[in-house]
Amino acid sequence: MKPPRLVRYDHRKHLDILFGIMTSPEEQRMFLNHIVSNSLRDFDGWLQDNLKLFYHEFFIIESDEGEVMGFVYSYDKHLQDGHCKIAMYIVPAWRNSGISAMAVFQFIDYLFRYYPLRRINCDVYNYNAESLRNIKQFGFESTGCLKEYRFYDGAYHDLELFSITRDYFMEHWKNLLVSHAKEEAN
Repeated sequence: MKPPRLVRYDHRKHLDILFGIMTSPEEQRMFLNHIVSNSLRDFDGWLQDNLKLFYHEFFIIESDEGEVMGFVYSYDKHLQDGHCKIAMYIVPAWRNSGISAMAVFQFIDYLFRYYPLRRINCDVYNYNAESLRNIKQFGFESTGCLKEYRFYDGAYHDLELFSITRDYFMEHWKNLLVSHAKEEAN
């Protein structure tokens, strides 16, 4: 399988797709707090504000054919302290396909290459078993837990905290980094 492409958000091309995902009660529970938006216009204003003020980097994950496979973004950046947080969303049709690992690798490589980050953090709700499994397999280590952080589906759920360091990423993924650099050069 070919790696996906990380492309910058294009308002004309991606707005409707993001509106569908980010306002879906079932999908937004994986990565966002509730968005109050009854119209595409309201959502567009909310998204534009967040692209300017909240998100540090925001990429759409696409196939070579331009199919949206998901998105990935960084936020809560503290460059002086050397860390930020990331979040990723994969559309249901592409889950368990390996796309998330390829996209998160590309994104983390990008962040460590272009920013003075020492570590990247990621928070995952414990009801999101698939993301928990994937993040651990990728090499993120558990750094803590916020107990009963979110009420969902009739119960309280923990927010699991994870981190990956630049040193671990560069050492553990160095062979893939060399291969990735060669692909980008071509």
